[in-house]
Amino acid sequence: MAREKQPAKSKSRRGGDPTFTERARRTQIIDAAAALFSSQGFANTSMDDIAKAVGVSRGVLFYYFDGKAEIGEHTLRLAVRAYSDYVRDRVRRRRTARGKLHEFAEACLDYQAEHPDLYIAFVELLGCLGEDEEKYRLTRSLNQRTRNQLIEIIQAGVDRGELAAVDAGALADIIQAFIDGMMEMMAMEPGAVAVPATKRLWRQMLDSVL
Repeated sequence: MAREKQPAKSKSRRGGDPTFTERARRTQIIDAAAALFSSQGFANTSMDDIAKAVGVSRGVLFYYFDGKAEIGEHTLRLAVRAYSDYVRDRVRRRRTARGKLHEFAEACLDYQAEHPDLYIAFVELLGCLGEDEEKYRLTRSLNQRTRNQLIEIIQAGVDRGELAAVDAGALADIIQAFIDGMMEMMAMEPGAVAVPATKRLWRQMLDSVL
């Protein structure tokens, strides 16, 4: 799975590239904020809460970030990157197109099962982005990236004769809808989805098409 595009390289508040200490402190702040956002929500987390968790003053936070919204944006992008890396690494281990398609969906569900607050945290952190256009641009970019990855896998399998001659775009849309719907259900009703049984049935349904 393609790596989520990183934000532009941050600069030191004094100008120039950040020092090792500055990079480490920024990471510490983001990690602490991510834990708070996950446990108590973005809206219910204050800069004071983050400062206390890190063990610094509010002034230190504002040295590295303009405010909670910027911290939230960085946290969101790091969360998406971690999810993308997990799925990509699982998919790349498979040799065939069929295996990659199986693994793609299953890796997404497994990640959600291992990180049950992922979907809610994603929606919550989207709120830290100021303009609706910015939120739309981010979600559209993520959806297009996932769709393009699936199309590439499917079309390569069709071209090599591994898969039936299906419409790659249409099948990619169906797989993506399945993943998004299941992840939302797992987030909204924890424990209600029988993940192993769902994955087995999904394999059977996918194989009947391919």
